[in-house]
Amino acid sequence: MKETLFNGMARYVSRPILGMIPSQKLLRQMANVQSAFAPTPSGVDMTPETYGGIPGLTFRPEGDTVTRPRLLYLHGGGFTLCSPKTHAALIARLVHASGLTAFAPDYRLAPEHPFPAAFDDSEAAFDALRAGGPLAVGGDSAGGTLALHLARTRDPDRMVLLSPLADMHRVATDADYSRERLIHPAWSARLGPALGHPDPQDPRLSPVRADLSSLPPTMIHVGAGEMLEPDSHAVSKAAPNVQVQVFDDVAHVWQLNAGLSDLADASLDALGTFLSAAE
Repeated sequence: MKETLFNGMARYVSRPILGMIPSQKLLRQMANVQSAFAPTPSGVDMTPETYGGIPGLTFRPEGDTVTRPRLLYLHGGGFTLCSPKTHAALIARLVHASGLTAFAPDYRLAPEHPFPAAFDDSEAAFDALRAGGPLAVGGDSAGGTLALHLARTRDPDRMVLLSPLADMHRVATDADYSRERLIHPAWSARLGPALGHPDPQDPRLSPVRADLSSLPPTMIHVGAGEMLEPDSHAVSKAAPNVQVQVFDDVAHVWQLNAGLSDLADASLDALGTFLSAAE
C-alpha cells in the first residue's frame, strides 16, 4: 500500500511539478519542504563540515565525533536541485547500515554555476578525503554521474550507485517517458541549457562513452522500467566488477523515502552491507 502511494505521488504530483515550474529556485524550495517529512534514522549525527574547501554535511554513527569520512556521497537532482539536507534520510540510512562515516558535499548547482562546477567541487572533496585513507563513493541520479567520474579518474575503493545518469547523450523516447514515474521530459529538456550547453558526449557527463574497465567493485540499484535503467545496464556491461539489482514497482531514486518505505530501506541496507564488506 505504501509503495503504491509513493509511486502515485511521484507520477501525479512530483512529475507534473517538475514539468510545469521552470524556476530552479522554486523547485529547490519545494524539495526542501518535501524532505522535511522524511524521518532521519536514530543513531546518526549530522555535522556541518568542509573538505577541500567544499562545505557539506558529515553523517557519523551516534557518539562518534572524530572519525574521518570513509564515504563520499553525492546527491542527485539533475545538477540543479537538492542538497545534502534533502537527502539526509537516505544518507543516514546508508551510514546506519554500513557503519561508515559519510560526507555529502553541498556542491555548486546550475544554472548559477554551470558545468563543470559540480565536477570540480566533487574532485576537490574527494582529493581531500582520499588523502586521509580509504574512501568509497556513492551517488544517485546525477550524483551517480559525479561518482562515476570520480571512479574513472580517481581511485575509490568501492562504489554504490542509485539509478545513475550515465549517458546524457542517449535520447529518451516517448516510450521511455511513458514508463517513467518521476522525470518529466520538459524538465529534462532544461538541463542542457542550465548546464551551459556542454557537449553531452563529454565523458564527464556520459561516462559510459569512456573507458570504465577500471571501476572499483560497484553495486547499482535501479527501478524496473525507469528511464535511466538502460544506463545502469550499460555501466555493468562496460566494467567487470559491477553488480546491478533491479527493483520492481518503484520510482526513480525511491530510496529518498528511507524510513517510510520498506523497499527504500531494503535497498539502502543492502548497499550499506556491500560498502561494509570492504572493511
